[in-house]
Amino acid sequence: MVGASLDTIRLQNLGELPRGNVALTIYPATDDGEILIDQGIAIVAIVRSKNEYAIRLTFKHTTYPFSKMIIRFLSARQGIEPYHVKIGL
Repeated sequence: MVGASLDTIRLQNLGELPRGNVALTIYPATDDGEILIDQGIAIVAIVRSKNEYAIRLTFKHTTYPFSKMIIRFLSARQGIEPYHVKIGL
């Protein structure tokens, strides 16, 4: 993953993707890089742009578990704690 927000993800360009909706499963990883296969979350996205380095996708619908996963990813990248008492992240 190159970058992410709560509505967009940028992935390394790995080749051709169809136009329109793309069904993906996003998997979290540990600090050691181990992919947690049993915790994948299915999501549907739309290809918005592409260059030789990255593909930008916009999520059609996000769920609470998926939003939590993205927030944890962004928090780890920024080096901050994602936990918030009121919303339980």
